Amino acid sequence: MKLSLRAKLDDIGIDEIGEEIARDLQASVAELAQLTYNKAVEMTNERLHGTRQDYINALHMEEEGPGVYVVYLDPEMNHLEDGYPAFPMLPKLAQGPKSKISKDGHRYVVIPMRKTTAPVNPGSQKQLDMSVALKKLVAQRRMKKVREGVSPKTGKYTTVERLTSNKGVHPHLQNLVRVREYKTPESKRPMSSAYFTFRTASEKQDPTSSWFHPGYGGAQIFPDLERWAESQLENIISEFFG
Repeated sequence: MKLSLRAKLDDIGIDEIGEEIARDLQASVAELAQLTYNKAVEMTNERLHGTRQDYINALHMEEEGPGVYVVYLDPEMNHLEDGYPAFPMLPKLAQGPKSKISKDGHRYVVIPMRKTTAPVNPGSQKQLDMSVALKKLVAQRRMKKVREGVSPKTGKYTTVERLTSNKGVHPHLQNLVRVREYKTPESKRPMSSAYFTFRTASEKQDPTSSWFHPGYGGAQIFPDLERWAESQLENIISEFFG
């Protein structure tokens, strides 16, 4: 989106202004450009969660000339702004580089699903309910250590614990696994804890009903941002010209 002082002045029929007023107006528009970028970041934090930092990293504000600024998003992040339609994930998952071949010849892959005690999206009731259920389950101390040792991937002392029983457990938390990392084998407190369940994506599954992404409507930040910035620019000009 573009903020142009001259274009807005032309729109409202102001052709000539004095040098001092022009300088003050340009300074105000420069300040508004920074505020507009800050507003975009604020809206990103409100509307995006797991991908918010990717979106913010792709946001830019640049000066094109005196009183002319652009706030834009790198093209590779347009899918977060504009959204995308529903699509089947199964073909890519089952044929991906981590997939394996079963005894009967079909491809499959086991996918870890990270579970957190704090919802990634605080506005999602589904995630909130899941987080509450996970906290309750962890408090019941129903995990049993099944493996420990130095992880070849991280080089840290790691323990793996499994849920001892699925009785009364939320369907999406069944067969829960907890992975803990410690500074040393003698450490009593872990440096980190992570919870996972695992799902299998297989060529045998129906791609129209299994692993079907519902699509995403997009953050749609720029339409609202442009309206906000235009309103602020009009307010600035009205302060100078009444």
